Amino acid sequence: MTTHTPAHTTTHTLPTGTYLVLRRTAATGAPLWQRVACALIRWRLVSAYCHGGILQVTPSGKLHLWHATGTRGLHCVDDDFDPAKWHAHPLPQATAQAVPSRFAANAGAGYDWLSLLAFVLPWRVSDRKRLYCFEWCALAMGLPVAGRITPELLLAAYAMKGEHHARQN
Repeated sequence: MTTHTPAHTTTHTLPTGTYLVLRRTAATGAPLWQRVACALIRWRLVSAYCHGGILQVTPSGKLHLWHATGTRGLHCVDDDFDPAKWHAHPLPQATAQAVPSRFAANAGAGYDWLSLLAFVLPWRVSDRKRLYCFEWCALAMGLPVAGRITPELLLAAYAMKGEHHARQN
C-alpha cells in the first residue's frame, strides 16, 4: 500500500488570495481511466482544460483546493497543489469572500455524473444535489448553474467579473 504525499506542501508562487484554477492534465500518478477521461473531456469540450477548482492561499501560506472529483465529490484538499500543473486566475475580493460559505453549504455533494450527459445529449439532465468540477467553480464564483458549464464559460465570467471589479476601483 502506498501513501499519498502532497506534491507541494509549502513551495508555491501564488500570493495570498482566492483563485479559479484550471488544469490541463490528469493528476500526477492518476490511473489510466482518469488520464483517458481527462483527454475525452478536453476533446469533447474542445478545451485546453479537463478539471477545475477554487484555490485559497492564506496569509500564512496554507493552501486549500476546493474541487469536485469523480471519486470524492466536492471536497477540500489542503497543501496538495502544484502550481506548474494549473492555470490560476485571481478572483475579485467580493467573490473570494463568499467562497468559504458556498463551499460549506455544498461540501460533501457527490459528483454529478448525470449532468455530464448534457455534453452529449441535446437537453440538460442534472442532479441538483451533485456537482461536477466546473459546476462547483461556477457556484463558487456566484454564477447561475444552468446549462453546460465549461472552462471557457468560467474564463469568460472571470474576465467579466475582473472588468467589473476594475471599473469599481
